[in-house]
Amino acid sequence: MDPQVPIIATAVLVDDSNKTPSAPPGHPMPPPSPSHRPKGYPPIHDISQESLSSLYSTTIHSYTPGLAKAVGTTLQTFPLRIWVIDNSGSMAAGDGNRIVTNSSGQTKVIPCTRWEEIHECVTYHARLAQDIQAPTEFRMLNPNSVSGEIMHMGLEGVGFQEGMGKVYQVMHQMGPGGVTPLSRHIHAIKREIESMRVALEQAGKKVCVVLATDGLPSDNHGYSTQAVLDQFVKDLRTLEGLPIWVVVRLCTDEDNVTEFYNELDSQVELSLEVIDDFMGEAKEVYEHNPWLNYGLPLHRMREWGFSDKLLDLLDERPLFATEVKNFMAFLFGTNAWDAPDPSVDWKEFVNWVDANQKKLRPTYNVMTKTNKPWIDIKKLNAKYGDGSGCTIS
Repeated sequence: MDPQVPIIATAVLVDDSNKTPSAPPGHPMPPPSPSHRPKGYPPIHDISQESLSSLYSTTIHSYTPGLAKAVGTTLQTFPLRIWVIDNSGSMAAGDGNRIVTNSSGQTKVIPCTRWEEIHECVTYHARLAQDIQAPTEFRMLNPNSVSGEIMHMGLEGVGFQEGMGKVYQVMHQMGPGGVTPLSRHIHAIKREIESMRVALEQAGKKVCVVLATDGLPSDNHGYSTQAVLDQFVKDLRTLEGLPIWVVVRLCTDEDNVTEFYNELDSQVELSLEVIDDFMGEAKEVYEHNPWLNYGLPLHRMREWGFSDKLLDLLDERPLFATEVKNFMAFLFGTNAWDAPDPSVDWKEFVNWVDANQKKLRPTYNVMTKTNKPWIDIKKLNAKYGDGSGCTIS
């Protein structure tokens, strides 16, 4: 890790100790609005060594050193994150899964409603944003007097701790109800990113937009007709060319919903990734690469917006031996060129993997429903150690 770089503070990214300025007597403070943000973006900073250590030393995060470094790099890639949280009526369906980890690191997956699932997901990411000081805004799909239109963290004069408290309060007090007007939020987000476009493009940065939803886009009456779906695709196309990375975090296994979002990639020219829930993604990875325990921290990274072609391949096909080497270096936080070449000396490579993973705490395994090592050495040997996967026996 590079030496710690001091965090730059400005009027946009504020310290929690700052007090909200008071207005002169008789002159009430004007309500905050998106127009208060300058035509730039929140200041960029490196993750502090303290924050980096907390990502792999605390049970709430439990990242490996490599995954923690990768999360840190997103501070440079995405100076701003925007979440759109679906609280429509269909989120009351009871086919969700909530992940609970106790103080000793033991994890359980508990059946729950979709709303409870997204509640757990959003509050986790609010905590992550607070822990690494990542400016974030949360937009409730159907806002009310409790949530307001937008909840800020490290933006618009709202500190990280204060913003996290607001997100926790809103997610606790609100419940599912209403329709799925995603297009309205797409329009608002487009206007916001356009105001920062020049600054973002000049610096080579993007805004990460996370759509956490369980349903198809609907009109104001709750209908998801073909015309409504077609209009949503057209609205998404208006984001083409903007410095943006879109993550669709699905909270359902309904075929028509997953098919609609998975087909978006072929219909729009956007940097876009569709992610199922933790259980679904883990099972898909296991189908192609059963030697890997797809741990929750890896899934959280992808929800957070981190993307890499190697990670995309995990649930698409078996990795080649050289890709396995690169993935191991990524997981452990080492340089790939320092690892033994599996195509030359498989035994030495496996010994290197085993030695590095013994330094990691076990992580929850969806298939066994217990905490297990990240890498199953026996299955790794069975897959590649017999000369398959481009290795040399």
